[in-house]
Amino acid sequence: MTAPDDSSEAIPVVSEADRLRILSGLLLIMFLGALGQLIVAPVLPTLGAELGDVEHLPWIVSAYLLTAAVSTPIFGKLSDIHGRRRILIVAIVVFLAGSVFCAVAPSMILLAVARGIQGFGGGAFIALCQAAIADIIPPRERGKYQGHIVAAFAASTIGGPIVGGLLAEYAHWSLIFWLNLPLGLLALVMMDRAMRHLPVRRVDRRLDFIGAALLCTAIVAALLALSWGGVRYPWLSAPILGLGTAALAVLAAYAFYARRTPDPFLPLDVLNDRVVAPACLSTFFAMVALIGLSAYMPMYFELVLQLSVSRAGLAQTALALGTTIGGMLMGSLIAHLPKPKWLALASQAFAIAALLALTVAIDRMSLAIILPLLIVIGFALGTMFPLTTVSTQNAVDRRHLGVVLATLNLLRNIGGAFGSAVYGAILLSGTQGGSRATIATLSAVTLAENYTLVFGGVALAVAFAAIMLWPMENRALR
Repeated sequence: MTAPDDSSEAIPVVSEADRLRILSGLLLIMFLGALGQLIVAPVLPTLGAELGDVEHLPWIVSAYLLTAAVSTPIFGKLSDIHGRRRILIVAIVVFLAGSVFCAVAPSMILLAVARGIQGFGGGAFIALCQAAIADIIPPRERGKYQGHIVAAFAASTIGGPIVGGLLAEYAHWSLIFWLNLPLGLLALVMMDRAMRHLPVRRVDRRLDFIGAALLCTAIVAALLALSWGGVRYPWLSAPILGLGTAALAVLAAYAFYARRTPDPFLPLDVLNDRVVAPACLSTFFAMVALIGLSAYMPMYFELVLQLSVSRAGLAQTALALGTTIGGMLMGSLIAHLPKPKWLALASQAFAIAALLALTVAIDRMSLAIILPLLIVIGFALGTMFPLTTVSTQNAVDRRHLGVVLATLNLLRNIGGAFGSAVYGAILLSGTQGGSRATIATLSAVTLAENYTLVFGGVALAVAFAAIMLWPMENRALR
């Protein structure tokens, strides 16, 4: 990875008014993508009951994140070739088409397929919006704009569970997908008008379909093993061991292939940089933790604490509130602190303590104690994303921005997909098998035990995120 060369990557001169117009359109797109990930969380028990299939329930989250992970580098490279605006338009259209298919899906499997289509479009949103922001804003100023980005995520993480819970309880779950249509069309108009006058910087790249196929195959095999282990098959059974072995073999084949192709799907050279590698690995584990909590906390509120769907969605906002505060604080301080990673590392220690407290009294702790603990956990995880994003943007030169940010977001999405699969498998262990299984087959004691393992697993993911972040090199913002 070459060091950034400021002289070769002049930022185009854009007025503050034009910056705000561009940023408004991009933030709405990012809001839409985050909303697509999180709005389904409080309706998962409702979906399982209405569609009569709980075994495949984790795939409603994982399918979105998996296809988003695959599409992120694809759209990132396409945007380097054809410009951000054109590729964002394509991504929005795919996302909206997937939303329509989700709304009319008659079964859990078809809904998971539709979520995959939706995620394929949504995977472009975060990486391309971050790259577009980096195109017009110097690194030293990006911290304050990261606060706006975190605010957009906050609106989705706070509003998503509340709106999803209310629609599921008082209307119908399909409305959470129809809601994307007006928001998506508005985002399309705002973004298109704002970015039409920006210069397009094209880079001569090609799409690595062989690498994409290999990496996608490895990820799917690993996710199937994690989703089916302990639910459909025993962990040490031949199907699970076979899937795990296949995932490792295909991943090794990809590593062999990527080192011998000039422009691979996921460039392994990216992970040689002493900022990019720790940032990518730490954000992977942070997303394992965050998506695991975001996806299954509403179910905890509903099934263990016996809250209604709408109240569970409301309680979920504690995690989002903490994430917002942590992200905005890090975004505002990152340009002023000499070593901002120490704030993030200290926060992770408090998050681990809060998660361990949850595991001790999983079914005996009052909501008044659980909600502050979730705020602490959310705060810690929230500090990670502005830190890793700005540090990565600052570490590479402009011609690598699209692919490096795509790599960062690829690992975030893979982490989210793994978190959903792993914690979903833990939660559903003990069901009576079969596609018609229901969560009602789990006793209150089994549910409490499973959530103890879930919270312990999230604490482990947070610990790994901190360990990966520790060696990240501190570099002054350009």
